[in-house]
Amino acid sequence: MEHGIYAITNTNFLTLDGYQTEYRVLEGCAYLFLVQKLENGTTGARNEVACYKKGEVCPGLVGTDEYAFILTGTEGTKVEAVEAKDAAHSEQLQNEILIDYETGLAWEKLRSVKRQKLSDYAFSHSLENISSVMSSHESEEESYKADDPLIVKVFKIVSHFTGGMSVRTVAGVEYTPDGTGLQQLAKDSDMRVREVLLRGKWYKEDNGHLVAFYNKDGNIDRFAEDSDKKPDERESLVPVALIRNKANTRYTIINPQSGEKLNVTKQVAARIFPMAFMVYRKIPDETIDIKKICKFVFADIRRDIVRFIVIGVLCTLIGLITPLITRNFIDNVIPMAAKNQAVQICVLVFVCNISAMIGSIAKYYASLRMETKADSDLEAAVMDRLLKLPVGFFKRYSAGDLAARAGAIPAIRKKIFNIVLSCFMNFVFSFVYMAQAYRFCPYFAKWGILFCIFPILFSSGTSLATYNMEKSLVDCQGKIQGMLLQFLTGIEKISNTNSEKRAFEQWSSEYIRQTKISYRLGIIGIGTSVVNLIYPTVVSIMFYYLFGSAIKDGTIEGFTTGTFMAFLSAYGSFQGAFLGIAGSLLEIRDLIPLSKRIRPIIEEKPEAEESKPPVEKLKGSIEVSHLNFRYSPDSPLVLKDVSMKIELGQFVAVVGNSGAGKTTLLRLLLGFEHPESGSIFYDNHDINSIDIGSLRRQLGVVLQNDSVLQGTILQNIVGSSGLKEADAWEAARKVAFDKDIEEMPMGMFTMIPAGGMTLSGGQLQRLIIARAIIKNPRILIFDEATSALDNLTQQTVRKSLDALNVTRVIIAHRLSTVINADNIYVMKDGEVIESGNYESLMAADGYFAQLAKRQI
Repeated sequence: MEHGIYAITNTNFLTLDGYQTEYRVLEGCAYLFLVQKLENGTTGARNEVACYKKGEVCPGLVGTDEYAFILTGTEGTKVEAVEAKDAAHSEQLQNEILIDYETGLAWEKLRSVKRQKLSDYAFSHSLENISSVMSSHESEEESYKADDPLIVKVFKIVSHFTGGMSVRTVAGVEYTPDGTGLQQLAKDSDMRVREVLLRGKWYKEDNGHLVAFYNKDGNIDRFAEDSDKKPDERESLVPVALIRNKANTRYTIINPQSGEKLNVTKQVAARIFPMAFMVYRKIPDETIDIKKICKFVFADIRRDIVRFIVIGVLCTLIGLITPLITRNFIDNVIPMAAKNQAVQICVLVFVCNISAMIGSIAKYYASLRMETKADSDLEAAVMDRLLKLPVGFFKRYSAGDLAARAGAIPAIRKKIFNIVLSCFMNFVFSFVYMAQAYRFCPYFAKWGILFCIFPILFSSGTSLATYNMEKSLVDCQGKIQGMLLQFLTGIEKISNTNSEKRAFEQWSSEYIRQTKISYRLGIIGIGTSVVNLIYPTVVSIMFYYLFGSAIKDGTIEGFTTGTFMAFLSAYGSFQGAFLGIAGSLLEIRDLIPLSKRIRPIIEEKPEAEESKPPVEKLKGSIEVSHLNFRYSPDSPLVLKDVSMKIELGQFVAVVGNSGAGKTTLLRLLLGFEHPESGSIFYDNHDINSIDIGSLRRQLGVVLQNDSVLQGTILQNIVGSSGLKEADAWEAARKVAFDKDIEEMPMGMFTMIPAGGMTLSGGQLQRLIIARAIIKNPRILIFDEATSALDNLTQQTVRKSLDALNVTRVIIAHRLSTVINADNIYVMKDGEVIESGNYESLMAADGYFAQLAKRQI
């Protein structure tokens, strides 16, 4: 069984199949059963062997030809399959269980004895887990297996230090020790990597943990003839992990091939290839909330937070000195005219102010570092999550509105930073400064606490009064962004239909609404700022009045002017911190509507599920069994009991009039939609039980309205496959696009805009087909992929596709596209009404023959 995390229930259970794998319970309770295998392929009654709670470990068992061991769970149970640490013990334990069961030992007695052994096994592993948590160091050797390929070992080490992300491999895939193998491994693990260049004194900076390539034969000659070659073109390079130490002071090379570890110096850096790969952390592929986002953000910046707090505390301690100096200066230095002491105090004040300024700068840089690091990780993770969401999710929102919602997540992060860190620091500051002020004069301190009630009430009232306006403003901004993107992308249609005025009217109505709300919020904000500026002065005047009254009435005896000024200094610091806490209420007001905006993104579950295994290399067979599908519960069926069987290497065409359900069938084949009933199998793998991403990566797909991204022709053909320019030329030649490219100004490196507007319809389709076939997939799925090609070019493309010897599923209207198909499925009103090759269907003189005769 592949190592990884599995969600198990009473019906979705694991059949244990090896002593080398054990199962650690992450959530819920797992139950181990012994079952008898029946002749019809099912299992008999379940005999409970043991129960495992969270944190316990179930040993790996195999079973026999007659018996099997299954692991089930309650709703929400998750287990992690990991390498077993005592396979021999597991085998001995299984033999004892089977012997006792077959010899007729009372099962209750058997369970009591064996359960104790299994519990001891789980307990010993739990102790190991506890000891590993208490250990102060992280062992990268524990993150990989000895028989893993080299690039897998390196990737697991970097993933381990980046965030403990699990790495998955697909059986039958060769992971070469180069950039191509790394990118393939990242795709199979559902993780994101990007190329980075190591320039200058990179090893003295914090660039995160990296996968790099180390030259075992000597220094890298950056001016050699092969200096532009990638790592996979240099045999002397071996993959290594570049791990940044916790103090962010240096890098360490970890080479799992030789087992050595080296601190990266200038001499060592000269032997590292200048192109490396950065691994991005990802948000868990599940429904998440604000709490999990905060956990993700704070996970990698704990040391920075501690640094920020320490600097803040030091600044607070420095701030405590100023009131003491003030009291001493007024009460002692001035009355005694002590010039030397006055100079000393002035120097001390100067040093304190400089120290406070340096502390403020250090705190600012610590805060900037935290925010930059958090934003870098979070924005990449948000984009990664968006790309993993189901296709149906994007139908519910415009692109601009969705972009605004996604952009609100970093905005929420920033506000949470301000609320958590500012509130915490201000609370600490205010408590310390108030304690000092109370020490100077408890009478005035009590008045000071009363004076703090107004800012809290004022900020709370302002937040409540403006909440609905802030919510309306956020919604309005999202609508405007969505509207602008739609207008800009559809500017040609707007111009052709002379709809400029109507478009402007729609935009201006929302813009005026946004401006009015912004104006009102701005007025309230100015009023709040004025109150916050005036209020400290008013409080100071009140204290001067109270001081004068106290001296006149003799309320406070022995209270000097210096002590009063020291109290004002301490209370001023307290008031500034307390007003900061009150200001955080406005941040909370902004946070609520933003959190509602991002709810659809974070609550939508991504398509990828770690519990589903990746698909091994496809052979090419497809089976569609009794599919029924409708787009919504109250809409009619779009597909009705559709069944198809496509053998390895067959060329199958699906034809029918518009609205027959052809494109809907294709969407189901790609996993974009889920059927109401029925199943789809690829090489006997149910599409619902496998990792859909690993399936799509092995398909060559051309959709009806497919397009291209902005970039070079080479980038659009190769994509992220890691293939080279020669592969792109070969793919272009197969679709008769190579001569067109040669005639372009910069050949393969010719830039094209988004949508490929500088290309003709035929050139665009050939480019997209080249992109689909460059990885030599075993299955091609085309939807009107050659509709813009002339007959001669279409014939060339068809001959190239025939030579590939792959399974082809093609949706088309043109007779010339489907005439050579091995099998043609004819659809009408969501049903398959005819099937067969061209000759048999024409001879039947049915619905297909009528369609064909229109083109003859």
